[in-house]
Amino acid sequence: MTRLTLLLLAALAVSGCASSSPSSAVPSSQAEASISEAQRAIARAQADSTQRPYLNAARRDVTRAQDLLAAGDVDEAAHRAYLARQGARLAGLQAEIDAAGRAGESASGNRLVITDAFQTGRVTLRPESQAAVDRVTEYLAGRAGRVALIESFTDATGNAERNLDLSIRRAAAVKERMMAGGVAEDQVVTVGFGQEYPVAGNDTSEGQRENRRIEISIAETIDALPSRQ
Repeated sequence: MTRLTLLLLAALAVSGCASSSPSSAVPSSQAEASISEAQRAIARAQADSTQRPYLNAARRDVTRAQDLLAAGDVDEAAHRAYLARQGARLAGLQAEIDAAGRAGESASGNRLVITDAFQTGRVTLRPESQAAVDRVTEYLAGRAGRVALIESFTDATGNAERNLDLSIRRAAAVKERMMAGGVAEDQVVTVGFGQEYPVAGNDTSEGQRENRRIEISIAETIDALPSRQ
């Protein structure tokens, strides 16, 4: 069976645990490199994507990053460049999703990641991440035979027990939004891991953003969903 592996990185503004970001500054050379990488990502996405809203947002983030770097706000410049890179990747990914849908390819085995999706310390999805969840909802609602696993993670700042509870409630919030969009309750399984299974270091703000994430895996049956056990 054809499989399409998707990595959906809708990188958003600061979210996750209520604790503040670390105070260590990003070197200006790193911010400059991040801006250059974002510009290359936009150029690549522009070559094969019709997702203009995502590309336009990415271009705005690059411009803002350049202005912030010139003004000496290196940390925020690096973050804006990070958002631009993810916006460009999202544009390219959405084009891939659309092409797969037109070709009738199976979504079995898909894994989608939404980073920094929630407002700080809350279970409210940011507007940008709502759009990413809604794309998954649209896919599942039209395919009753598919099921999804929603896994929620936080960074390692703050209280571990509170982070676990927060991740559980956030996964449930994503499921509720999917159900409101037409996905059946038995199509979605949720689990919260708190600060377990980090994908980046927690000693930088960007690493914390990477760890604060929702992962959505799609398969044809519950048994086919991935397990971390």
